[in-house]
Amino acid sequence: MEKSKYSAFLKLQLNNFKVRVARRDLKVGYLKGLYSIFSMQFISIMLISLLMAVALYPNFLIPVKHYGIGDIAERDIKASQDFLVQDRVTTEKRQKQAEVNAPAVYDLDEGKWLDIKERLGQAFKEMREASLKKASDKNMEQRFEDILGIKLSNKQFFLLKEEEFAPYLEEGIYQILEPVFLQGIIKSKSKLPPKTDIIIRFKGSGRKETSHLENILTLTEAKREILRLSYTVYKNRRDLAETARIVCQNSLEPNLVYNPAETQKQKQGVVSAVKPVFYQVKKGEMLVREGEKIGQEQLTKLEAQQKGVSQQPLILLLGVTFLITGLIMVSEKAASLMQKGFLQTWQDHLFWLVLILFFFMLGQIGLGIGNLLSNNFLIFSSISFAYALPLAAGAMLVTSFTEPKLGIIFGTLLAALAALLLKSQAIIFVYFLIGSWWAALRLGYCHSRNRLIKVGIEVGILQMLLIIVYHLLNQKYNVWQLTVNMGLGGLGGLMASVFALGLTPLIEMTFDYTSDIRLLELANLDQPMLKELMANAPGTYHHSVIVSQLVEAPAEEIGANPLLAKVAGYYHDLGKIKKPLYFVENQIGVENKHNSLAPSLSALILISHIKDGVDLAKQYRLGGKIINIIKQHHGTSLIAYFYQKAKEQNSNVKEIDFRYPGPKPQTKEAGLVMLADAVEAACRSLIDPTPARIEGTVHKVITNIFLDGQLDACELTLKDLHKIEERFSKILTGIFHQRIEYPEEGVSYAISSKEEAGKKDKTSTGRIKT
Repeated sequence: MEKSKYSAFLKLQLNNFKVRVARRDLKVGYLKGLYSIFSMQFISIMLISLLMAVALYPNFLIPVKHYGIGDIAERDIKASQDFLVQDRVTTEKRQKQAEVNAPAVYDLDEGKWLDIKERLGQAFKEMREASLKKASDKNMEQRFEDILGIKLSNKQFFLLKEEEFAPYLEEGIYQILEPVFLQGIIKSKSKLPPKTDIIIRFKGSGRKETSHLENILTLTEAKREILRLSYTVYKNRRDLAETARIVCQNSLEPNLVYNPAETQKQKQGVVSAVKPVFYQVKKGEMLVREGEKIGQEQLTKLEAQQKGVSQQPLILLLGVTFLITGLIMVSEKAASLMQKGFLQTWQDHLFWLVLILFFFMLGQIGLGIGNLLSNNFLIFSSISFAYALPLAAGAMLVTSFTEPKLGIIFGTLLAALAALLLKSQAIIFVYFLIGSWWAALRLGYCHSRNRLIKVGIEVGILQMLLIIVYHLLNQKYNVWQLTVNMGLGGLGGLMASVFALGLTPLIEMTFDYTSDIRLLELANLDQPMLKELMANAPGTYHHSVIVSQLVEAPAEEIGANPLLAKVAGYYHDLGKIKKPLYFVENQIGVENKHNSLAPSLSALILISHIKDGVDLAKQYRLGGKIINIIKQHHGTSLIAYFYQKAKEQNSNVKEIDFRYPGPKPQTKEAGLVMLADAVEAACRSLIDPTPARIEGTVHKVITNIFLDGQLDACELTLKDLHKIEERFSKILTGIFHQRIEYPEEGVSYAISSKEEAGKKDKTSTGRIKT
């Protein structure tokens, strides 16, 4: 006994280990697959971006012909864009003038004045000390002259001695000399042009100041200034003023010296500060004609144009490529967040990229044609044909196959690429942005082809208004140009609807998508599939028609696509065509075939109608939206009747074997079809379908589906379910309402609900809810 328990324990542990390993391998495989998908998507985006960058700047691949002076032009060369050309003659003339007018630099030696001041101070100090010591006059005079390096007369020296070389005399000499030395003393002005500024650089502090040449003193001018200051300082003592003058004038020496190195540096700075003179070359202007000899002026323009294209073409190419890659990746991320499940497959990813590339190349070709026409016809400007680009068709197409919010995202991306195409003109971005947004919002769920034409006309009118606003804001009042641009803008809106109409069938065939226009075609009850369903499975056909009516009513209220929901209701049980008699609604006057089958086999037959329906939908090209709803309209719900029957025969039966394979509904439309399918089948089996019973049944069925978790993956809220329940109850009450039984031989009487119910109890046969 213990041994068997131990074996069972080991077996359990081994099974748990296998389960953990399987889960880990599944997780690793999922991550690898996800990484592989995203890597390939990124590479595809990069390749598309590179192709678009090359289309923007073809010079990356096409070698440019380089000309020299004297070469003969092989073809007409026009300016590919507006650019500036440097006027070298005028620029050089201004530089030379600036160089001539550049101020010379002189070094002012502050140390010379400090040295003289120090010697004067020393001389006066020693003389005062010598006077106290009663030194001889001759020795004092000789010492005074040696210190200062000057020669005084006996009279002048004894005058100073009589004043005892007083400090006020020393201070007076300082007052006379200091401003003269600080003003600057130059040897001669003969080599300097008249009325010229100079820059004085103080050697001690390093600071610079600008001074006019007239403010600088020569030695002669400095002596005259000394004379004036001497008689100003000693105005009451002419004898002292004369003595101070002799001392100061003999102490003078030049302290301002020309600095050629700094002057040259100053000239270079002034010349480099001269801004180059440019003149503008307009786009389309003829640079050189075929057979013309290249001169200096033509060569300068050609070089300026080539330089304007790119000085570093590879870096520019990579920059534009990464910019476009970023725009596309951000748009895809926003789209995947806006609509759950979108862009998760290669089909959606390629659809997005192909549309981007198509409209980008369409814009490039359209602008190329526009440039050719604008060069030959003056009535068109370089930007005129941009207004006629039908880029709003991109938003229309995306909206037709998905939702308006994705059309807005795609329109924003195309507007940004259009601005890049036209070298970042802000008006173009706003122009296409507003046009695309209007197209997406107004188109919504398109229920007729005429709707596309109407929206295109609206976009054209809106674009014409935007062109008027642009002309007013830029104060461009050329009526003829405005008229031409408005005509092209209106044409662009109309062409957008034409492109959308023409490309819709092509996209449906290429990507297996279903547009609203295609849904309108499928909603026609004369479709071969529906005729076959009506002929081979009339009960299922009638059930499908009622389901389509049920889902259409509440779809718009809860934000779902009513047309998609209605069409999906027609085709959700298409697979029952292959085995119609195994489904109760088609068992009219025949024995129930499930009576002779095992419950598990019956469950497999019921489940198989999902796969059969998908196969038929693919065969008849119903599109991915319908196919997904066919797959999801039962979710993973339980086939309760046969599960209970199987459980009565074998209590160990697995519930999973009696559940549909799923997946659960992923969209509101799929959830609606699931609820309508279950509710219609339940109400059809009611013995006495009174309004109260119908409401109770609808509520019970919807509640059970919700509690079973079948609506977890779609976006239906409790508020939505409440609205759906009200609509379903109202419609089903109208369909299964009480009727009066008309008597034979013209006798009219009413049958009560109770009598009618009793009659039904006697005649009705059991039904299987499938």
